[in-house]
Amino acid sequence: MGRLAEARQYLIEHLDLAHRIGVRPAEAYGLIQWGSLELRRGEYLAAADIFRQALDLQRELRTEHGRVAAEVGTGLALYHLGEIAGARRWLERAAERARPIQHQRRLAKALIGLGLVELAGGEPLAAQSRLTEAVALARESKARRYLAVGLAALARAERRLGHLTEALTHATEAAQVGCEIDVPVCRMWGELEMGLALLARCDPQGALEHTGCAVDLAPRSDESWIGTEQVHRAHARVLRALGRTAEAQAQEQEALALVQEKAGRIPDPGLRARYLAGQQVQEQDQVNPQPPL
Repeated sequence: MGRLAEARQYLIEHLDLAHRIGVRPAEAYGLIQWGSLELRRGEYLAAADIFRQALDLQRELRTEHGRVAAEVGTGLALYHLGEIAGARRWLERAAERARPIQHQRRLAKALIGLGLVELAGGEPLAAQSRLTEAVALARESKARRYLAVGLAALARAERRLGHLTEALTHATEAAQVGCEIDVPVCRMWGELEMGLALLARCDPQGALEHTGCAVDLAPRSDESWIGTEQVHRAHARVLRALGRTAEAQAQEQEALALVQEKAGRIPDPGLRARYLAGQQVQEQDQVNPQPPL
């Protein structure tokens, strides 16, 4: 429902109660939910810390499913912070743990995270492999949220590889699924990738409808999978391609303000610098794709 402040208060009360009465499984579960909430809020450093607390509890409880959830959450938080090597380690660990216990949904989530890590590391072919498996698992387990985000991420990988028809197909399905399940971040990401695929096909006018829709959805979205600054950057590229320079600059300023706000919440100078470097990599996201392999 997007009522994140209210949700956060309930989780704090839950954790306080679970801790006071000594119900460790409930406390561990609450920490995972709180970490997920902080991811949605774009509080990546706080999320990483909370997921690590959750992991310590899950180790004590010897709950494999819970450990996978905490490891995936830690990996995603580090990915957003630009800590790519650390993110890869945590997500690979989560995937390795999820396979033998056959937890398809959490394996799909870990693989989507690994696909994003591969894209951030400039390895779209490796990302394509991870994300293709994630999408298949999400379909099989009927995890429609992961299906939508997996398709959107796969569309990005295909676009990076120059497979624009496939990118557009995956992005279109992602947006449709996001609309059907009424999860704004899923529809927003699908619309964004549809726009970028059309822009790469030299159709900025067609792209405008989709990146504009993504911008409209941004206030209802969250930061767990894709930062909303990426939406404003993509829309700016489309506007520039159409010669609408002033509007493009306004979108670029909106993206910059969002990044600076997030960076301001990272006190460690080295980590803040890595986060900003990761944002520069995202900003250089290839609109002109590579030739098809």
